[in-house]
Amino acid sequence: MSYIAFVSTFPTEANMRDGYFRRIHSVDQAFGDIGRIHLDIRFGKNLRKKIVYRDQNMQVMHLNAFLHFFLIGSVLRRSGIIYIHSIAKIPSILLHLILLKNRVPFVLDLHGVMVEELKLSGKKIKAFLYSWIESYCFKHGSLNVYVSEVMQTHLQTKYSDYSGESLIFATNSNPPPATRTSAPLSDRAPGEVLMIYSGNCQPWQNIDLMLDTMQKLAAPRIKFLILSGQKKRFEHYIRRKKIPAGKISVISVKPEELESYYELAHYGFILRDDILVNRVANPTKLAEYLQFGIIPVVKLVDIGDYARYEYEYIPFEELKDGLLPRKSQKNRNIYLEICRKYGSEPLQEAIGRIQNRYITPTNA
Repeated sequence: MSYIAFVSTFPTEANMRDGYFRRIHSVDQAFGDIGRIHLDIRFGKNLRKKIVYRDQNMQVMHLNAFLHFFLIGSVLRRSGIIYIHSIAKIPSILLHLILLKNRVPFVLDLHGVMVEELKLSGKKIKAFLYSWIESYCFKHGSLNVYVSEVMQTHLQTKYSDYSGESLIFATNSNPPPATRTSAPLSDRAPGEVLMIYSGNCQPWQNIDLMLDTMQKLAAPRIKFLILSGQKKRFEHYIRRKKIPAGKISVISVKPEELESYYELAHYGFILRDDILVNRVANPTKLAEYLQFGIIPVVKLVDIGDYARYEYEYIPFEELKDGLLPRKSQKNRNIYLEICRKYGSEPLQEAIGRIQNRYITPTNA
């Protein structure tokens, strides 16, 4: 197999807390023994070509869509397959895809339903433009990669004439091996309950509702821990709500340290609103909670496919001071089942199969 050209922003230590980049990392790891070139293409940045990383099998290049137009075209044309992370990356290579006229197959990893997200945000013009881009991809793409069964159903209903291949790659958490730390609250008293939130302060996370819910639980044996890269911002919200000091601990940890805290936690907040964007999603946070037997505290039950597997959860309205400190083996098993069903092997096989269809005796 010749090299894969990934169109993406490559994960770094600074952004690996974000589920988007964790997924990119997981896909990249699935092809670790194959040549890969990651193209981080920008319109207003990367004025100089820069190779920020290189090893035996991989390069990461920072390029400008205008200044390095011909170089980008050359890299894409010589690749065995083009793998695009999210419709948001299409504009930087759209003209190249049109000029290639399907001579090189391309894969679209949806990550989310971007057009619907833009419509919800009231960005009508942008939604219209990306709707056209999305329809172009469904007309000419060779493989679509979804994050959940419900996302696949939604988009295949929307584009019923799509003739390419489809699969689900859902194992987008898999944090690196833990770096053992002296995690706070590790010396818990008998019967102590640890409730966590892992993530940042984006509007769709319903942070105000979460903090209000934490504040209402008065039992001193219930401890709250927020794991976030936005530590100061969370501390500001907590002070603004006049939550007593010490009731909620906020710490910033590296991705490889998360496991130490997940192992301690019993319950985890994920308060999403009941909208299509959330129903088709597969949040990294939720996958990680289930992986470690954590019981999610939810506002919307039907996030992604997990309700179909009958995962254990607690609606946030039903939280009480008498909460028991327990883990869910059922949630662990659901996570493992989804990993087995939608892991990296089907993705590897599909990429190889599609690429082989484009190999001719001349260039084989």
